[in-house]
Parts: sequence; structure tokens; C-alpha cells
Amino acid sequence: MFTRGRITEPMKFSFSTVSINELERQIKSFDPDASFRHDAYSAIAVAEAVRAAKEGNIGVGGCVVTAGEPIIRDRNRQLVPHFRGDLHAEMVIVNQLEDRLRHESSPDMRIYTFFSSQEPCPMCMLRLITSGVGKICYVYRDVGSPDQGDVKSIDRLPPVWRELAQRQEIFEAECSPELKEMARQAFLLSAPEAAEKIRNR
Repeated sequence: MFTRGRITEPMKFSFSTVSINELERQIKSFDPDASFRHDAYSAIAVAEAVRAAKEGNIGVGGCVVTAGEPIIRDRNRQLVPHFRGDLHAEMVIVNQLEDRLRHESSPDMRIYTFFSSQEPCPMCMLRLITSGVGKICYVYRDVGSPDQGDVKSIDRLPPVWRELAQRQEIFEAECSPELKEMARQAFLLSAPEAAEKIRNR
């Protein structure tokens, strides 16, 4: 609830129902199911999300795929080793991709697919739209949480950004339900504490 630009009560996050060790065991033992076309890449994104949560960062990870091969994988680095508010997983990974392409004046961004363990927040959605990456695929959509709510990130953006996003495909991954739950748990393991740290700055 907002009053004159101030939050009158803290937002309430759900808490994870598994430990980080159990979640790490689950993702390490996960065997991608070929009947789900995005399982292999989604598993990479979720593995990075679990790593992020274990390190003390927000549990979101991702990867970039081109020609069927993952070429970059990384995770949220916002809180550890020190606070950097911009280092959401999507930012970290797109920075690496754009650094690789720095000598190309007009790279063909349509050949890249970005996989995220969770639907990108509005800030990261803007970053991905600006990058021009061809496809944006997320494992888990956190419907109803304080972080996302019921409205998709893309629908929260001003009209000009929604228009620019029409160049891209943005969709939820076709992956195993177990991966979606692991992505959710990785986020919940870290989000309440992270929100408190950010709130207290």
C-alpha cells in the first residue's frame, strides 16, 4: 500500500519450502526430458538461479543460446560480493553478450534466445528489449507475488517499449513442471531477505 509516495507496510513474500542444499541436489540430479523442447536450456537457467541463491544473491539465472548451443550462462550478482543494484541476472548476461559483439556495428540479434529462470522484472525486460535479442523465454512466471503481481512485465511498460518488443518473441518455456518449481524455490529462498536488505538501504 502506498501513501504519498511512501510504502506504509512491507510487502510480504512467501518463503521457500526447501533448503538450498536440497534444491542444489534436485537440480544436479535433474535429467532433461526431451519431450519438453526447452528442458535442457531451462535447466541451465535454473542451475544458475540455484547458484545465485547459494551465494547470497537473488535466485535468478539464465543463459543465451544460438544455433542450439548455450554460449553464455550466469546469474544474479546484485548483493554479493557487494551491492550493485543493476546486476540482475539478465543485465549480467546481456552485458556479456554485447561485449562479445562490440566490434559488430549491426549484429544479427535475432539469432539469440535468452533463457531466464524467472519472468524478467520490468527493468530487465526493458534491457532485453533494447538489446534486440530475438527470443526471450522464461521458466517461471511469479504470478501474484509482490515482485511481479498478476500483470506481465511487458504489459507494465510504456507503449513505446511494448511497440519495440513486437520485434521479439516473449514466452514461457515449455519445460518440465519440476524445473518451474525449482525456479520458484530458488527465487523464494532469496527474495525475502534481499527485499529487506534493499528496503534498509
